[in-house]
Amino acid sequence: MFGSANATVEAVRGEEDLAERGPSIDFEDEYEEYLALAAELPADEILVCRANTEVMAANIRQGIRSVDQPAIVERIRAELPTVDLDLLMDLPRLGDTVAHAARQAVPVSQPTGLLAVAKKANRVRHVLFAQLDALVAAKLVTREEYEPLRKGKGMVDLANDLIDAAAIFARHRARLEGKLAIEPELIAEGRELGEYLRKSVVPKSAGRLKAGKKSASAERRDRLWTLLVRRYQELRRVAYWIWLDEADRYVPPLMSCRRKR
Repeated sequence: MFGSANATVEAVRGEEDLAERGPSIDFEDEYEEYLALAAELPADEILVCRANTEVMAANIRQGIRSVDQPAIVERIRAELPTVDLDLLMDLPRLGDTVAHAARQAVPVSQPTGLLAVAKKANRVRHVLFAQLDALVAAKLVTREEYEPLRKGKGMVDLANDLIDAAAIFARHRARLEGKLAIEPELIAEGRELGEYLRKSVVPKSAGRLKAGKKSASAERRDRLWTLLVRRYQELRRVAYWIWLDEADRYVPPLMSCRRKR
């Protein structure tokens, strides 16, 4: 049985503590929504994301739990009418999107880790292709759109195969309703594994980025991070209004860490 792509990548990196994760989200929709807003941010105000995304996510959850209480919500509505509560409650979803973008922008540091992800990707690719073979035989998918996926070799082609296979399933979603022998989560997993490999593997023929230049994935990560920091500042301002000197206890700074004495 296949786990989620995020769990695979986290395990490879030694991140075994996956407790308190929220419901899974489709990052394509989140990217489209948040990047449209982040695109309006001035270039000279973009912050570089060097955050520990697990610490960030824990602090966001703590802050939202503190604010998302009936009595607190009523006080915000009555005393801070200009505060957009919907934006505040959306912070965990934005935080998950930033964490995903950060994972995409940071390559795997150890080859053995990358090989483990590639092994998982190959298994998922095999299952997706078996399903596509059946759909081609049933004339629900054309051979012309599927055949090019079978010709590639190597890790870059593996990544592209998974992404392109997921695109075929998405393109024919209405026609394939109720006709698939695989779960939608496996298709999403294949797409995420493909995206991860494509960001992590650099073809030998590819030129290196010039010093001071950022990749597209790093630019996306930093813009989303800047948007998150600005929205979290609004949550912190609410906390100061409600709890005064105890604000940090209820809504901790975004990157604060609790240290044991």
